[in-house]
Amino acid sequence: MLGALTQGDRRATGSANSLGLGSFDMDNLYGKRALNTMTEQIRYCSRNCNSVDVPDKLYADGLGVIDSLLATALEDTEDSWQEALKPYDDDCESESTWGEFAYHLLTGPCKRLADNRVAAIRDGRNVARYLESLANGSETPESVKPKITDELSAAKEAGINLNVLANIWLFDVGVIDNGTTLRVPKFLNRALGMNLDKQAIMTEYFLKCLEQEVYGARSAGMYDMGIKTISGNRVDFSEKPRSFCFRGLVAKDERVLLYKVKVDSGITFDIALQMYEEAKDNGAVTPTNSGDGWNTRGRSRVITTGFYCDSRNYLRGGKKVFLIINPGSHSASCIVLRPNSGRRLCTKHNLRERIFSSNNLSPMGPTQAKEIWDWEFAQADLPSTELYQFSCVGRHAEVFILSGDLVPILNKLNVSEKERFPRIVRVEAGAASETPLEDHDSDGEMELCHTRGNSGTVSDDDRAGEGTIVGLTGSDDVGKGVARKFLGESVFRGTITKYKEDDGGTYYVRYSHGKKMKMDSYQAKHARRLFEKEVKNLIRIGVPAMDASSLDEYTTGASIAKTRVRHPVLGAGEESDKDHCERIFEDEFDGEIPKSLVGFEFHDEEALDALLQHLATKLISEGVETARDLRNLEMMEAKAVKKTLSQTHQAIGGMASDDGNGIE
Repeated sequence: MLGALTQGDRRATGSANSLGLGSFDMDNLYGKRALNTMTEQIRYCSRNCNSVDVPDKLYADGLGVIDSLLATALEDTEDSWQEALKPYDDDCESESTWGEFAYHLLTGPCKRLADNRVAAIRDGRNVARYLESLANGSETPESVKPKITDELSAAKEAGINLNVLANIWLFDVGVIDNGTTLRVPKFLNRALGMNLDKQAIMTEYFLKCLEQEVYGARSAGMYDMGIKTISGNRVDFSEKPRSFCFRGLVAKDERVLLYKVKVDSGITFDIALQMYEEAKDNGAVTPTNSGDGWNTRGRSRVITTGFYCDSRNYLRGGKKVFLIINPGSHSASCIVLRPNSGRRLCTKHNLRERIFSSNNLSPMGPTQAKEIWDWEFAQADLPSTELYQFSCVGRHAEVFILSGDLVPILNKLNVSEKERFPRIVRVEAGAASETPLEDHDSDGEMELCHTRGNSGTVSDDDRAGEGTIVGLTGSDDVGKGVARKFLGESVFRGTITKYKEDDGGTYYVRYSHGKKMKMDSYQAKHARRLFEKEVKNLIRIGVPAMDASSLDEYTTGASIAKTRVRHPVLGAGEESDKDHCERIFEDEFDGEIPKSLVGFEFHDEEALDALLQHLATKLISEGVETARDLRNLEMMEAKAVKKTLSQTHQAIGGMASDDGNGIE
């Protein structure tokens, strides 16, 4: 049983289809990033321990191990205790491995702590001896505890923390830093070898890193919450969608729509500069607030938010410019923006290699960056399949979105278990610059909600939206919806959870991605206004008002105008083309193209055609009615209705005539 649990075998907890461990899997992208962040902080004994509390008893045990090592080294030599820590040539493998670990730990990232403990040991303040005297009864707990407490305080000031202790704990269970990446299953498996107190602390540490990794991805607008917004310099529907009815008479009014979307994934310098300024306001790491940051061997390797340039010789056409936004120590990744490809996430490890080790990227000011950015943006006015210089693709791409009433046919789509199911995306047509910035108040205080546009004015829609809010009343506003844009991209909704009556009033808000904020009445008003504006936009594209006001994400069927008789795209007798058999279920689209929709994203048109053809072949074999069959039926229904109406009119006319004769 225990072996099955440690191997992650779902059968250990019951049925493979009911009580398995699959629902609690943390061996995913964010789990791996969180573990890498945690192990990097442990390896270099970072001062960032994610606010995980450690009992003094575990501190005392760890300090006792360190003092024991250093005391043994000092007994061998009084001059160079560092050399005495090194393992001897005749040591066995386990002794040699432990000696190398202790040497690299105490002469590397814990050098300051080791120097502090060497001075204490020479002064007779050895925690290992204190613990030994307590164990053999030569001293009482009342006499030993104050001594250990004093040494712990001094050691904490010298650098001992959870990361130092975790080095020892992980070594004890066989996790050795040998240059290989630690995997999540191995970490969880080896953690079972620790005592319960250490297990709880290491698990809490890992989960806090995981929470912060997810929060960082959400703040960057890169978290896979099931629906991702296709964004860029401009997003447009290139033509009317193809319209299919794949369910025949069972649901003849349902439609599956196939849209072709043109995406300009580039980012103008004005938007990049705005995101840079906004990131600084939101607490991103800058040269003025970076502190000591991530250090090794006394060398600072802080990734500061700003513009960077790659000017290596292989770039014959020109230079490459980047905007790197470091959200802080809670995330193992940074947001990287490029003029041609937009925004993406990049691990801090890779960026450190490029900035500090390889010196591929050098910082530059916004004024210098603008010239290169504008040049690259202009040169990237090409399809994404072409290069304007080495490793730099164009910014124009085409994607295909399958939308509408998809749920009933999902089980018929030919997507095998080995293939990745198409990603669900949201498409919002328009240009990035069409969304205006919020205005500033008379005191110069910036409003809460920022967007990606270039304008500094408040739009008519915003002013109209402002009129719909009667004003905040205080405690009665608790439970009302608010919204905010983070890093100029993702809109997160939230609710007012508490109101505090003080000078001007303070509103406490919790957003859907977990972030909590305090707002004054002015900020809360504009957060309410953005929420109302988002609700209006959803209602405008056909979302029911009740659903639009909800905080939940959902998809809706695409709206099309219903006609009494459909018009198949194939004429009578043209339905024998087996290479495009999906067209027999296609009719002409005569509705309005929405401004926003949700659906499945496809990049490969040939793969999408093959998927539709496979679906059509299956439906034909099942005898599902084609668009021509449904048209004929609708025409017959229309004739029957017309005939019934004609007979009704005649009957009414006859009754009127009889009434007239009676009057005469």
